[in-house]
Amino acid sequence: MSAYWVAHVNIKNKEKFTEYMNLAFKIVDKYHGKILVCGGTSESLEGHQFQQHVIIEFENLHAARTCYFSQDYQQAKTVRENAAEVMVNLLESL
Repeated sequence: MSAYWVAHVNIKNKEKFTEYMNLAFKIVDKYHGKILVCGGTSESLEGHQFQQHVIIEFENLHAARTCYFSQDYQQAKTVRENAAEVMVNLLESL
């Protein structure tokens, strides 16, 4: 059953956030994640509005969690500190 990282982002420091994204996408690829959505036009219909949204598909919840909690990704997250306000959820498909 597929699983997804769903991230909502407000960027504060574009240069630093771009550096993080370059690292993160390499790590996601290493763990066989597939970027489905990154940025693009969005419309907030309810709740808190974010500037950018990212959806990444993994084979299953275990793979999504393994990538997120990997030492590689946790280290990459430190680059993102103070560069963006981020909310990340892990979702399992039906």
